[in-house]
Amino acid sequence: MSLLVGLDGVRDYFVIGDESEVTEKCIYFPLSNNNLDEKKVIYLDDDIPILFPVSDLFRYYKQEGGIIVFDHDLLSGAFYLLSGMQENGLNTERPLNRYSWQNSKQKKLKITAKTSGKLFFRDNNRSY
Repeated sequence: MSLLVGLDGVRDYFVIGDESEVTEKCIYFPLSNNNLDEKKVIYLDDDIPILFPVSDLFRYYKQEGGIIVFDHDLLSGAFYLLSGMQENGLNTERPLNRYSWQNSKQKKLKITAKTSGKLFFRDNNRSY
């Protein structure tokens, strides 16, 4: 992955889940301990669903000095949508035991017309 997005210079600054490891210079990603609850999904200004909110704030992050703190568990939400976690453990009558898009979280969240990867991974106006 470092070849794709050039993470070599920042890898040591990532802190994921353990707030006690936050230092003077880091990028902190909180992790939620909750299962997906559609009633708790929030939408920020650009209609991107935050599947696992961990605060009451309606922003992505804050920056204080050399620390960037994300306000919600964006990593779990991105993984959930990109990996097809909703299909895990299903026993359906559909071909290849696949989940129907009619019952998908993407349809319920009204994001079927959006590319899930681009929802979570972009740099200003440039999508990956």
